[in-house]
Amino acid sequence: MTKLSLCLICRDNERTIRPCLESIRLWVDEMVVVDTGSTDQTPQIATELGARLFHFEWCDDFAAARNESLCHARGEWLFWMDSDDTISETSGRKL
Repeated sequence: MTKLSLCLICRDNERTIRPCLESIRLWVDEMVVVDTGSTDQTPQIATELGARLFHFEWCDDFAAARNESLCHARGEWLFWMDSDDTISETSGRKL
């Protein structure tokens, strides 16, 4: 059973998505990434790191994109972070 799901939206974040996902992937049971129209390598990097990738057409509404990511999460608990954030090992252990 999936306990903790990471939910994240992104677009053209190839410089930040790898450190973001690498910092959290040990602490969650699944990573849900919703891409809102990247033209760079962001989607490929996300899937390479084990994320479940979904596409959502950007409609100028962060809440709608965020809710899309939440719809795909299978976890009992959901953890939201931005695609340019990272989490420290100390904080990850506290999750």
